[in-house]
Amino acid sequence: MRRKLRPFHSLLVLVAAQALALWGCATTSAVKARKAQDENTAAYQYDLASVSYNYGLEDEAVRYLEQALALDPDHHPSLFLLSTLRLKRGEYPAAEAGFLKCLALKPEDAEAHTRLGMVYRQTGAQEKAEGEFLKAWSLEPSTTAALNLAQHFFDLDRLDKALEYTNAALEKNDRSVPGLNLRGVILNRLGLYAEASESFRKTLALDPDNIVSAFNLAATYVSLNRQAEARRILEALLERVEDPQMRDKISQTLEMIGKSPAGAER
Repeated sequence: MRRKLRPFHSLLVLVAAQALALWGCATTSAVKARKAQDENTAAYQYDLASVSYNYGLEDEAVRYLEQALALDPDHHPSLFLLSTLRLKRGEYPAAEAGFLKCLALKPEDAEAHTRLGMVYRQTGAQEKAEGEFLKAWSLEPSTTAALNLAQHFFDLDRLDKALEYTNAALEKNDRSVPGLNLRGVILNRLGLYAEASESFRKTLALDPDNIVSAFNLAATYVSLNRQAEARRILEALLERVEDPQMRDKISQTLEMIGKSPAGAER
């Protein structure tokens, strides 16, 4: 009698729906080209901070932003960037205070609501996070806003709501790689393995080098008792993955496949 392997829920990798925004490229000559008479304006200091941040000089960016806010405490772009840096660094109380001030100045700033929701997510204030993500969605119903809500509800194991917002994100952008991967993870958790595998295949059609979705597809194939296909994907991944944790996941899954009973594949 054939025996199926247990579902591999715990192995799937979920890509975070929202990443912190990066700033556009600039050159160091842009800093030198600023006029001296502009130095005592918040806008000038903010521009220097943006260039510094783009080059990974976060401490320097913070100094410029603090100077900008000393010149104009209500300079919204400086408040937003400084709060974003503090969120990135895990300085959550300062980030929260900064985003709250941003919203006091511009209550309908959808991105500030999103970033404040991220602060609350990281600090475990899930009800507050949900409120901020919902506000962002109501102000600007974008793919990103939908994915933040989908991620939020997934974290709470409210899979129906997570799938609802993931589908909403994909209605707006059916080529969203994070959205397709997240949909596959949710469907896998719901036991809808065939649908999950289709979502991962769509992800890989758009992004063939996506290691996370390739691994998730292999793990889903294991749940479908398609061990041979899973093994081929995993062995190919093992040849090119360098991250130790991911390599451990791949090796663990290959070992589990090796222990599957004879005749379990189809």
